[in-house]
Amino acid sequence: MLSFFHSDGVEQADGGGRVSLSEYKKHDNREHERVCSVCREARAASAAYTCAHCDFGCEDKIAESNDGSSSSSSSSSSSAEQNEENNDGHKLPPIQLESSANGTQKRAVLEASVSSLPDEILLETLENVDFEDLVAFAQAWPRVRQLLRDYDLIRSRELQCFTTKHGYKQASLGVGIALTPAGLIPRIDSEFDLISWAAYEKLRVRVSLHGIPYQYWLPLPISRRHWLRVRDKAGVTPRLLARHVAKPSRGGGPQVSAVAALFCFMNDIVVRLSLALERQQGPSGRRPRRRPSSLSDEDEDDEGRWCEKKSTLRHASEKAIESYFHLFHLLVCLATGPGGKDIVAEASTMIRSFLRGRCSKRDVPNLGHPLTAMHISDIPVTDELREAIITEAITRNVVWLLDGRGVVDGNNVDMKKTKRNENNQVV
Repeated sequence: MLSFFHSDGVEQADGGGRVSLSEYKKHDNREHERVCSVCREARAASAAYTCAHCDFGCEDKIAESNDGSSSSSSSSSSSAEQNEENNDGHKLPPIQLESSANGTQKRAVLEASVSSLPDEILLETLENVDFEDLVAFAQAWPRVRQLLRDYDLIRSRELQCFTTKHGYKQASLGVGIALTPAGLIPRIDSEFDLISWAAYEKLRVRVSLHGIPYQYWLPLPISRRHWLRVRDKAGVTPRLLARHVAKPSRGGGPQVSAVAALFCFMNDIVVRLSLALERQQGPSGRRPRRRPSSLSDEDEDDEGRWCEKKSTLRHASEKAIESYFHLFHLLVCLATGPGGKDIVAEASTMIRSFLRGRCSKRDVPNLGHPLTAMHISDIPVTDELREAIITEAITRNVVWLLDGRGVVDGNNVDMKKTKRNENNQVV
C-alpha cells in the first residue's frame, strides 16, 4: 500500500499499460477549482495560474524553485571547490578525516583545560568530594596530592562543628569556655572542640564532645572571611571572663581587662599542660607503667587509681599547643583590628612598667602575661628586657627549691610543687 501511494504510476493488469497518478494527485486542486470560481476560470485560461488568496498552484512553483536552487547551490559549491583547488593547489580533506581531526583536537583541549585550572578552582571542586574518593583521587593524580599537601585540605575538613558538622565556610565556629573554681581566682578552661554559633545559641549545646560542661562561646579567626563574620562577637566573651577573673580578693590589684583575660586563658593552658605531663611522668620523669590491656580507655591518677579519660586537652599535648596558637591568633587579630590600638597600648604599658622595676608578685601576679604581651606591643625586645624576665623567673623559682634553712631539700621541692599546683600559679 505504501509503495502504491509513493509511486508515480500504476501498471494495469489487463494490458492497459502504465497509468500516471499525477492527475489523481491533483484532486485537491480540482476540488479547489470547483469551490473557487475565480481560480476555476483562471485555471481554464492559463495552466500556470496561481491564486494569491488561497495559494492555489503555489505548490508547483515551490517545487520548481527548490529544484532550481538545489541545482544552483550544487553548481556554486562545485565552483567554490574548484576555486579552492585552483588557489591552494590541493583539495579539501574528506569529511571523515575532517571529523576525526576535530575529535582529536577537542580531546586535546579538554585535557589542557583540566590540567591548567588554577588551584582555587580545583580546591572548590575537591570540597565536594568524599574523603575516600579524595584519597583515591590523590593517589591517581599527583596534582591533587600536591594540593592536599600545600593547602592542608584534610586539616581544613576537620575544622567543623562537632554538632552540626558544618565547616568554617558555612558556619561561625568557636570554642566553649568554662570557668572552673580554683582557689581565689577561677580557672579558664576549654576543650577547644569547635562548635558553631547556631549550635550554641539555637540548639543550646553546653557540653563538649566528651561531656565537659561550659558556659560561654568564644569565636576563633580560622580564616579572614570567617574572622570578618565573627569579629563583632569576639570581644564579648573576653569582657565577661574579665568580670569573673577580677575579684577584690586579689589583694587590691588593678582591674583585669579583656586582653588580660586572654593572657590568663593562654597561661592556664600552659599550666594545665605542664601539670598533665608531671602527672604522667612522675617525679622521676618516667611514665608510669600501664595495665597490659591495650583496649582500655582509662588512665592512672596521682594515687595509682584508674580513672576515665575525659579532657582531651590535658592528655594530648599537640591539641594543647594548637589551642594556644588559636588564642594567640585571636589576640593578634584583635590587636590589628578596629580598637586594636588600646590593646597594643595596654601591652606596651605592661612591658614599660616591667622594665622600670615594677616586676614583683604584686605588680605582675603572673609572669606569663608579659611574655605574651611582648609579642603584640610596639616596644622592641632588647637584651635588657630579656635579662629582666630571666632574672624575675629565677627569683620566683628559687623559692620552691629551698627549705626554711635555705638549703635544697628534695622532699620540700615535692611539697612546694604540690602547693603550687593547688594554687595554680605559674613561674
